[in-house]
Amino acid sequence: MRQLGAKPDRRDGCSPIAPTEEAFTWPEGEVIFVPAAVGQLPGRSVVGATVMVRRLAAVLTILGKNHIGYRQITGCGRTSVWVGPADAHGLWLEFRQE
Repeated sequence: MRQLGAKPDRRDGCSPIAPTEEAFTWPEGEVIFVPAAVGQLPGRSVVGATVMVRRLAAVLTILGKNHIGYRQITGCGRTSVWVGPADAHGLWLEFRQE
């Protein structure tokens, strides 16, 4: 990853997935590595994805209208909403405001 210009980072988790995260960051985004034990489906290497949105309030409205549970996380320099694997086809799905 370093050969691709990524900067390594270890930090307290900013998600409901894991208490600590190993990450590689670029100005355009990040890749976060978590323990295999947090995976919901055996053999699936991706356990979560982040979707950048313009308005988090719009996401909350849509989730509420469709009775989809979520967890709102603040701190770590960002505010985001997480939908759990039971409601997101086996993945943790983060909606983060730009």
